[in-house]
Amino acid sequence: MNHATAHAATRLSTSLQVDGLHAFYGRSHILQGLTLCVEAGEVVALLGRNGSGKTTTFRAIVGLMPRTEGSVRLGDRALSGKSTHYIARSGVAYVPSGRRSFGQMTVKENLRIAHEEHSKTRLSRALNDVLDLFPALHSKLNTRAGVLSGGENQMLKMACAFLTNPSVLLLDEPTEGLAPLVVSELKEHIRTLATTGVGILIAEQNARFAFGLSQRAYVLNKGFIQLSGSVDDLSANEQILSHLGLG
Repeated sequence: MNHATAHAATRLSTSLQVDGLHAFYGRSHILQGLTLCVEAGEVVALLGRNGSGKTTTFRAIVGLMPRTEGSVRLGDRALSGKSTHYIARSGVAYVPSGRRSFGQMTVKENLRIAHEEHSKTRLSRALNDVLDLFPALHSKLNTRAGVLSGGENQMLKMACAFLTNPSVLLLDEPTEGLAPLVVSELKEHIRTLATTGVGILIAEQNARFAFGLSQRAYVLNKGFIQLSGSVDDLSANEQILSHLGLG
């Protein structure tokens, strides 16, 4: 058993349940009654074209939208209406798209900040956990985050999220701008994270990547769940494949 797997034993296995979620920007009604769930250790895809509401869904779950309605729960804990800080402390980690690390700080400094903000685990043990999962970061610990490649930066963001000891991880467009070889490597990292018991919800335009990684998927269209089901069933639906650009 490696460090990360052992550390997972301290994580409470809980599911994320979203029921009838609505979200608004001013008078614009963006999300219109979304219902979805992510179980512990499960990888689930949230698919859709640009503007379908994927990022808004994540922002609504973690309390970053100005107005929401509906229910969000992590296990028995109600998260609806709570602050983003409370939701993060409860076990929901959000990894947004783009470069979100502290570019002038080293990789190790970024990891230390993430650890000190959320975790009571000793830093040395926590770093061992992270380096088990993302060994490529070991040689970059003293490198400024701002000069990392796109793939390295994505790994750093995921590593920082893992240090918060989440029950559920929300990954927003993790393959955006990455080379195919890096995407393949990232897929293995996400699979490994799931084996630690973390439930993972991935918002992706790259449906081929998501289908190859997930057990289930939700297809989002203009703020509605157009269809949901197993990846096998959705992969056989020609209408959905065409909608996602795979036809």
